[in-house]
Order: sequence, then C-alpha cells, then structure tokens
Amino acid sequence: MMNRKEFQQYLQENVKDYLPESFADARIIFNDVVKNNDNHMMGMSIVREGEGIVPNIYIDGFYQQYQEGRNIDEIVGDIADTRIEHDSQIQAEEITHNLMNYENVKDKLEICICDTEENREHLQGLVHTEHGDFSATYHVRISEMAQDGLVASSAVTPQLLDVWGISLSHLHQDALKSDIQRMPQFIDMIDMMESLMTDENPRNLLETGEKVSPDGMGMYCLTNSERMDGASLILQDGLMQQIEGIVGGNFYVLPSSIHEVLVVPDNGQLELRELSAMVYKINRTEVAPQDRLSDSVQYYDAETRTLENAQNREGRKELEKSEKMIAKESKKGIHDRLSEKKADAKATPKAEKAMEKAAKKNQDMSI
Repeated sequence: MMNRKEFQQYLQENVKDYLPESFADARIIFNDVVKNNDNHMMGMSIVREGEGIVPNIYIDGFYQQYQEGRNIDEIVGDIADTRIEHDSQIQAEEITHNLMNYENVKDKLEICICDTEENREHLQGLVHTEHGDFSATYHVRISEMAQDGLVASSAVTPQLLDVWGISLSHLHQDALKSDIQRMPQFIDMIDMMESLMTDENPRNLLETGEKVSPDGMGMYCLTNSERMDGASLILQDGLMQQIEGIVGGNFYVLPSSIHEVLVVPDNGQLELRELSAMVYKINRTEVAPQDRLSDSVQYYDAETRTLENAQNREGRKELEKSEKMIAKESKKGIHDRLSEKKADAKATPKAEKAMEKAAKKNQDMSI
C-alpha cells in the first residue's frame, strides 16, 4: 500500500489520463491548506495556462478511501470528474469579476467563527475580527452547495479587502446582515431528536414565539437552516436578545461545534463545572477536530446584553464579592474605632474624678 507521498505522486502522474486533451499541459499543484483549529489539509489544483480561479480539491478523504481498500484508479477518475465538472472558463471569469466588485458579493457574505487561541496559524492572512474567545472570518459564497472535497466559498483576505476599498468595520456590518439571512433556527433538543425519527421539521421557537419553562432542564440548539457554520449566529445581538426573551433571562452557550451552539437557561439546575465537563467530553468523542469550536462555555447576561467566557465571569463575580466583603469589614472597622474613641473620651473624665477622689481620701486619712 502506498504512503501519502506515493499516493500524491500517483495522482500527479495519472490524473491527466482521465482529463480532456485541453488539460495536456496543465500544472498539477498540491497545496498545504491550514483549516479550522490549525488542521492541515492537502489540496490539489489542476491549472491550465491563463486560468485564475480553479477548484481546490482536497485529497485527504480520497486517501482515506484508498487506505480502506478502494481502487486507486477509481479515485483518480473521481478527481478528474470533479475538475471537469467545474471546467467552465466563463464561470471562472464571472466569479473573478464578481469577487472584484464588492456590490456584487456583499449579499453573499458569510461569517465563520473559531477559537482564537486554537487558530493562530489559520487566521494568518485572513481578514478577521475578535469577539471575546472567538475570531470571526469572512467568506464569499461561490456556489450554493459544496460538493465533497470542493471549496464552495472564497475567504476574504487583506488584499481582497484593499480591492474593495472598504473598512473592516464596514465588512463586518454587511456580513452580519447577509449571514442572518441563512434562516436562524432555535430548536428544543428533545424536539430535534424526535424529528430525526419522524422526518418532520422541528419547531423553530424563533418563528413560533413561544416561551419555555424557566424551571425546566431544557437544552436548545441554535443553528441555521443549512446546519453549516451556524455558530456565527452568536454574534447577532438582536437574535441573542430574542433568545433571552424565549428562555426568560440569562443563559449559558455551549460551543458544541462551528455549525451550532447549545443554549442552556441559567436556572440553577446545572453548574458551570458540569457544563464545562459536558462540552469537553463531546468535543473529544463526537466532534471532528476540524469542526470543533471551543472548550470554553460562554455566558449571556440579559441585563448587560453581553456574551463572555463563563469561567472568567464566575471568577470576576467572586472577586467582586470578596472586594465588597473587604470594603464592608474595612468600613465596619472605622466605625468601631470611632466608637472606641468616643467611649474612651467618656471614660476619661470619670477616671480622673475617681483618681482625685481617691487621692483626697488618702490625704484625709494621713491627716
């Protein structure tokens, strides 16, 4: 069985045999692409002279199929078919033209979020903004649905932002308006599980407007209709306020994946320690590394309408509580000292009179 390097070499030497004559002089380029959570994936591009935008076909999945016993020539044929399917020079020129014109793409902007600390390498060279524990990156949708291994969107780079001639703040606001159009869904997890068995669409609480019981053990999923990169919805202030109204106040946000988050009302039923352990376990056992969002539970404060790291918030609240206690004790000490001084001031004349009386008595006795 071939190792990964030998597998790539075989693809490079044989893929043109499955392509039309127009690809005879094409270059085969392999690209190490840093994806979410700094995971590296190998992309394969088949580029003819004068071509600008070509599909980047990720071969990691194909190599896994080969390891599992699939015939390598079938794999090469699939890769060639993917390239042929997207061999429209007119389409490529149209995409390039649209990308260069911001007005043509601003309604196709999408937001993806990731854990900043886990994506230092991934974020290099990408336009991004930081929001607490997370960073938001911006993408332009190229095709409606991605096919296996095919890039369906283009990330916004500093160079592209310069071409557009807009500020990062401008981009972020337009991206929020575009991203919210991907039909947010807020669904009771029990309802979602039942829908998987009945093939019925679960109720979207954002549409029904119904409130949930504040005393229950409810858990709710926030995502979009495509169930793709739906975690970015936590950046939508209006949406978070709407969820606050549904659950009746403060709530925890469990970053279960880049595609969705889970919402748990803060009603005292579960502690942060339990929720953090739950997220950590799910991330290690049920979420693919490239889809992992974060291990850090977040907390939405309905009063301040802010989202922050729940552990940091708990530590800050404990510190504020300690500072108040210290201030209270310090204030109490001052009052006590003042009371002691007053008591001393009252006691002094009495003591002096007692001493004078005793001295006079001794004087009379000596006479």
